[in-house]
Amino acid sequence: MFNNRIQIFPLDRSTTTVAGETGQKEPRANHLNEPQGIYVDSTTQAAYIADLINHRVQKWAKDAKEGVTVAGSSDGDPGSFVKSLDRPYGLRVDEETKIVYVVDLLNNQFQRWKHDENEGDTIAGGQGSESNQFCHPTDLAFDSQGNLY
Repeated sequence: MFNNRIQIFPLDRSTTTVAGETGQKEPRANHLNEPQGIYVDSTTQAAYIADLINHRVQKWAKDAKEGVTVAGSSDGDPGSFVKSLDRPYGLRVDEETKIVYVVDLLNNQFQRWKHDENEGDTIAGGQGSESNQFCHPTDLAFDSQGNLY
């Protein structure tokens, strides 16, 4: 059983749930289903959450009661097309451009979703054992020169 929520733990006060609800997992705007990766924008404090089983990335503005789908499916269905994800896992966000970079776990790829666009593009990966392919990647990172790992 998963709690299907994201909480903040300030060191000087009590815990607050900032996204999702305990026990709720439908692909509704205020629900999460096995949230995995999270990225918090340092300027806006918006939380970007990889919603694993709902096959999407949700953006929750600070103090919001529900999230907005910024990558993947709004209906909770997985897919292998540019408009869908199959179990998003890790993610990063370019805070200047608001581009969301997502680990698409079961499609074995990294996808880039530009701000206000309804489809992503594959920037790395594909299933296999060749040097440019992945097998269930779980995270990604950028170095100071913008190289993707």
